[in-house]
Amino acid sequence: MKKCLLVINMQHEFKQGCLSLDMLDEDFIKRVKELIEFYRTKGVEVIFTQHVIKKDLSDKEKYEDNPCYCIEDTKNIEIFKEIKPLEKEKIFIKNRINGLYKTGLEEYLKEKGYEEIIICGVMTNCCVRQTALELQIRDFKVLVVDDCCATTDKKTHDFTLNEIQEIVSGLDVKRWEEVKNE
Repeated sequence: MKKCLLVINMQHEFKQGCLSLDMLDEDFIKRVKELIEFYRTKGVEVIFTQHVIKKDLSDKEKYEDNPCYCIEDTKNIEIFKEIKPLEKEKIFIKNRINGLYKTGLEEYLKEKGYEEIIICGVMTNCCVRQTALELQIRDFKVLVVDDCCATTDKKTHDFTLNEIQEIVSGLDVKRWEEVKNE
């Protein structure tokens, strides 16, 4: 089964911006870096999403109040240098929690013939969850790497991953140790 790794929103915003996450610490970034390097050495394509909203907020979600996060031309939209995409790796810019919404990502995955998408990144209960569900609905097999995802707190994180694993077939959740030992 042809697979790729999708790294969602690993940006400074989620460590130091208005959406700062307690779960996103140096150990977390190190695990995500190890996961990325693991798949790179196996020849698995690594794809990134980057959440960016225009300064004038003209592309924000319709019913969202004035967002303070991921505003273009700020340092907070930058991807962490520790996991910076290689020059050949694709970055899909998004302005919604769904990584497939008007980004070209779905078309790219289908064009490349991917069947399984491995997901890591932030936020577990928003962008990770929504993108994982959207991929599963479109007949991709999805694996979310539990301890390579983060959100505001561990309780919300665990609830979200338990919920999607229990109610959706074709969507699995595993820890990094399980993934690297398969």
